[in-house]
Amino acid sequence: MAEVRISVDDSDARLALTSKTHAVSSVSLAQFLRSQAVPWFQDRADARFATEGDDAVGNWLPLKHPTQAIRRAAGYGATGPINVRTGQLEDFVTGSSGDVRSTANTASLKWPDETPQGELGRKIRTAQRGRKGANTLARPVIGMNQIDAAYLTNSLMGWIADSGTHGLEIS
Repeated sequence: MAEVRISVDDSDARLALTSKTHAVSSVSLAQFLRSQAVPWFQDRADARFATEGDDAVGNWLPLKHPTQAIRRAAGYGATGPINVRTGQLEDFVTGSSGDVRSTANTASLKWPDETPQGELGRKIRTAQRGRKGANTLARPVIGMNQIDAAYLTNSLMGWIADSGTHGLEIS
């Protein structure tokens, strides 16, 4: 029979263990979401608008001729930028700080913030799903894929490994 016994008498080792435990607490994970995940999603959304799509949502399809005529008549560029007229939709998506919540055992992020009502909510739904009555194609502005998941996983592993350096108090 094998026996493994670990004895920790060094106060630095106890502090390190406490620090690692705190790194996976809901408070620490909420701070991770605010400081690492939110800026990541903001940057991805900003690039998505700049390039009219990306690897997470696909390339946005070109605007149809009737839409181009509407945009031209309203004083906007006929062919784009796509999903940008007033800037309201882009500002909402790229500027969202998300909704980070933590309980005793969990931390969660809803990004972007809660979908607004009214015209902006309609714009988001149309971009994400399209609109059959208007024959509008979906050109999603919000998305996540394996690249995002890998980034967040690797960042979280680094967050935990670097615990104790995030300005959190350990009691």
